[in-house]
Amino acid sequence: MKKKLFASSIVIINLTIQSISAQIIAGGGSHNLANCSSGLIDAWGYNLYGQIGDGTTTDRHTPVPVSLITGVTAVSAGYEFSLALKNDGTVWSWGWNQYGQIGDGTNVERHTPVQVNGLTGIIKMTAGPDLGLALKSDGTFWGWGYNTNGQLGDGTTANHTSPVQISFSNITEFTAGYRHTLILKSDSTVWASGANQFGQLGNGTTTDSHTHIQVNLLSGITAIKAGANHSLAIKDDSTVWAWGWNLNGQLGDGTTTTQTTPIQISTLSGVRAVAAGAAQSFALKYDGTLWAWGVNGLGQVGDGTNIERHYPVQTLSGVSQIFAGGDHAIAIKTDGTVWAWGYNAYGQIGDGTTTDRWSPVLVTGLCPLPTLETENNFLGSEMTISPNPVSDNLYVSSYNPLNDIALVVYDLAGKKILIKYFTGIDNKITVNVGHLKPGIYFIRLNGQQAERAIKFIKM
Repeated sequence: MKKKLFASSIVIINLTIQSISAQIIAGGGSHNLANCSSGLIDAWGYNLYGQIGDGTTTDRHTPVPVSLITGVTAVSAGYEFSLALKNDGTVWSWGWNQYGQIGDGTNVERHTPVQVNGLTGIIKMTAGPDLGLALKSDGTFWGWGYNTNGQLGDGTTANHTSPVQISFSNITEFTAGYRHTLILKSDSTVWASGANQFGQLGNGTTTDSHTHIQVNLLSGITAIKAGANHSLAIKDDSTVWAWGWNLNGQLGDGTTTTQTTPIQISTLSGVRAVAAGAAQSFALKYDGTLWAWGVNGLGQVGDGTNIERHYPVQTLSGVSQIFAGGDHAIAIKTDGTVWAWGYNAYGQIGDGTTTDRWSPVLVTGLCPLPTLETENNFLGSEMTISPNPVSDNLYVSSYNPLNDIALVVYDLAGKKILIKYFTGIDNKITVNVGHLKPGIYFIRLNGQQAERAIKFIKM
């Protein structure tokens, strides 16, 4: 351990604290996003169109930071583009843009985040493969991107390079598949629009709809999820219902028969969350067990085989969240560790390889605290904190303006204790730490260009 004491009593230590788990994972076609507890984003996997957001088109086999964005509260990944919701209610996007899915009014590919046009006051958003959807705090619903099958539900089949308002209200949840979207209303009914070749709209037909139509036979629904060409829903009795394409058994009823109206997956109960990939499905039970079924040639089910599963099989326990990509999946366990399995040609599993994984493997390097600065690369005259030790207000000062940063306080175990966002421009910011228990803590400043981690003592 190497120390240097400056006049302000800042102690600079050369060590690495344990990694901090992500809050939210988003699985895209072949890439992933992790919304870190610091308000930053890590990304990994396929990057041909800049969907990783690090300014390159180089595939990443382990997580790397997304450039030029802070204060993120939610992320969502399309097939080859990415979305992020910031704490100021704006939406940002990057990656492939052939159909206007970036939402900036152009078809220009973006390798770092740009703001989606005209969207403010957003409380929820999601990415479909080539489109974006967003819900405002005033209850209005907006969509942009690919719309050839009417999947945006605005009554047209025109692509939109900027968000357009969609006439629908009382929305609580929404999700997008390959060419269809689902909406859950506050009355617990489900509505769908877009392509319907496989009955994925659930209205008993195979006719596309350019506006949202009600899914047959469903009420009391609490959650929905769209796969590529199939759909899943959870009822208030914790049962799971499925409809649409079933070539690979992704409906979980033991057959490969396509269903144009919802059917119950009879072997599942006590389910609190579902996820859907290209042709595979997942259910997370209240007891923490994870169940999977459907296509499995690349290990998508995660049961250690490549045998297609037409009924749900248990794959993991101790799971708190599940996320599905195109042909891979990611789970967060109750201990905060992140696990991934399935197709891995582009490094989307995040284990540093391109080897397909038929069983879950640990994803490392997610959202870590940086290595704390050493004497050689920390300039005491550039940034200081005072007083140190501190009892109430801690002041962070710099000769360079501190703008668009996230300030995070961690304890010695690496647990996040406090987070504040600063979007103005100032050379001095104030952080009240009076409520912290006496002890040793670390401050990390996450900016657009660099990170700083500094030890301080709370009296």
